[in-house]
Amino acid sequence: MDERLNYLLLKLYWEGEVSRLDLMDRFKISPSQSTKDFQNLKSRFPDAAVYNLNTRRYMQGLKINKYVSDFTFDEYSSTIKFAHTITSQHRSVDTKIYQIINRSIVNKTGLTVSYTSLGDPEGLKSRTLYPHSIIRSGFRWHMRAFEVESSLFKDFNLSRIKSAKITHPENSLASIGNDASWLLVLDVLLIPNRSLSDEQRRLIASDYNTDRSMVIHLKVKTAELLYALHQYEVYDLGDSPPITQYLQVGNLDEIKKYLPGVQ
Repeated sequence: MDERLNYLLLKLYWEGEVSRLDLMDRFKISPSQSTKDFQNLKSRFPDAAVYNLNTRRYMQGLKINKYVSDFTFDEYSSTIKFAHTITSQHRSVDTKIYQIINRSIVNKTGLTVSYTSLGDPEGLKSRTLYPHSIIRSGFRWHMRAFEVESSLFKDFNLSRIKSAKITHPENSLASIGNDASWLLVLDVLLIPNRSLSDEQRRLIASDYNTDRSMVIHLKVKTAELLYALHQYEVYDLGDSPPITQYLQVGNLDEIKKYLPGVQ
């Protein structure tokens, strides 16, 4: 399938809308070429999109599911290239809920959501959230959002959001510029477990194409620190992890204040 048509279908399916400007910006094409692409979309995929004169955008058509019902969220993310990606993993994400979240991010508006958690497994307590970014953590998809009730920026698992509705106007407190953990980037050093033999440590280092220093250098947002460590299967954050964990943090003293439960 043509790359640009694939892009249009994915945007329509997951975001519910797409514009000529979106296509032009993504592929650096002319307005005339963009017009031809939408004509091609209409010809090859009838009723996949409907033009809205008020917004000057193409909206999701009645037959969009006929053409892209098997499009995964991972495929969408890799094509649209919108997310802060840590690693790949499949988890269910509701299309309609994601469209609402996406509009909230774009327009900087607040959501009222029903969110299930260990403390509230039925999602009975509503939360007011202002999302600003999407994160793929390796195990699941999250949105990074300001929670009004706690006045804190947190991560929320997209698959745990059972309902969402845009209900609140822009809030300056929820600006991404106030999310210190999102803005602060840490230098993280991973090394082969010191409890292994020299030969074993060199073997582990070769798995990651490290130089003779046997150090993996990472630059990680503080908010994504645990996700990044888990990607490398670093769960024990002490000075002497078990030998079943091949890597450990090499500069623990520098970053431990950002790790929960590490003193």
